[in-house]
Amino acid sequence: MCLIGCSFLLLCCSYVICGNDWSYNDKTQWTGLCATGKQQSPIDVSFYDLERKNIEPLEFHDYNITGEITGLNNGHTELVQGFESWSTQPYITGGGLQGKYYLAQFHFHWDGRDNLGSEHTLNHLHYPLEIHLLHVQQGVHPSNADIYPNSIAVVAVFFEMSDDGTPLEPLTNILRRTIQTSKESVNEGYNPSDLLPSDTSSFLYYNGSLTTPPCSETVRWFLMTQPSRVTELQLKRFRVRRGEQSLFLIDNWRPTQPMNGRKVYLSQTNSIQP
Repeated sequence: MCLIGCSFLLLCCSYVICGNDWSYNDKTQWTGLCATGKQQSPIDVSFYDLERKNIEPLEFHDYNITGEITGLNNGHTELVQGFESWSTQPYITGGGLQGKYYLAQFHFHWDGRDNLGSEHTLNHLHYPLEIHLLHVQQGVHPSNADIYPNSIAVVAVFFEMSDDGTPLEPLTNILRRTIQTSKESVNEGYNPSDLLPSDTSSFLYYNGSLTTPPCSETVRWFLMTQPSRVTELQLKRFRVRRGEQSLFLIDNWRPTQPMNGRKVYLSQTNSIQP
């Protein structure tokens, strides 16, 4: 169990969004696959170029289970983890995935302005907040998840401005206690289903990469077409966070990357309006 837990921590910190050898202040200077890859993320989704494809529903299993989570301001984002220690770890199936993909962590991307923030864009338009729920394929050692194709599945949920902040309300104490870099906070009895939109049957999907160094191209992306909700006060709780050199962390999103011939698919039985 310790090996599994430590491995998931290694994935969350080494291969996704931790580490101090890169910065959001110089995104154009990212090296390796970040600069040379041909399946990079995020992307802009053009509704007019979508292709419909028959695919089984994306199923969320044990997302209604509650357990202890740890929130961490790692200087790049607010990272929430701890699911690998739960007696029943949430996972996803379907959506063209082979087997089970277990929830390892989730984190957020935002900006200081309401018209920016999300990493993925829809017809070049941003949402003010985007959450990434990162899952690792069963049978793949988490420390190797950046090596094997399709070993990572990320569910992205957009958040739109609202007077109702119910989806993020359970994270209030964590966000209040982790304003400074490297600050951690524990929350007991958390239920990850709060983050999902009411309709998870409609989604876009494509093959891409991690959106932070090393930008490994091993990710199947699922973008929920129904946004969730965030209030102005909740956005402020993200925007007051401190990042590198104790500066405000207000633009932790990567610009969209070239498609290079890739296709974005819409689940066949659903539709969205441009």
